[in-house]
Amino acid sequence: MNYNFIANFDEAKIIHQIEDPQVKVQVWPGCICGGVAMDAIFAHPHALFGTAFEYEVCIPDPGIWELGFFTGIADKAKFPPHDSIKFQVFVNDRLVFDKIWSVKMWNYNQIKDIIIYPDDPPTIKFVTDDMGCNTFNWAVWGEPSLYVKEWI
Repeated sequence: MNYNFIANFDEAKIIHQIEDPQVKVQVWPGCICGGVAMDAIFAHPHALFGTAFEYEVCIPDPGIWELGFFTGIADKAKFPPHDSIKFQVFVNDRLVFDKIWSVKMWNYNQIKDIIIYPDDPPTIKFVTDDMGCNTFNWAVWGEPSLYVKEWI
């Protein structure tokens, strides 16, 4: 069993969304990073406060889960060579992933041992931070999914 964040994108709560067409969070089917296409969530970071989206994940049975996802910068980005993007993941407001990325390619990441109970669904938040320069920072989260490791 798994929980696909792209398939459930309509359940996402967008945080720090502003009325600027360049600063948005949306599904990007077939996003290309490093010449490799995959479905992704595009989360262009805003210069003042980053961009975030979060899910309250409701799972019917208790279990130990793993979160797998790619981070990347889309090939179409006119990304300055000295620039970077910070990708962060929070589970129930606890930072569990923090990585700075500056290459136009996919990078696979995994967070293990997320315990989920049906009566206490976790909130999982994905954050992109432009680290001071948001010109053409086409930050993407590729194929984010939760996978059951074992039922408890």
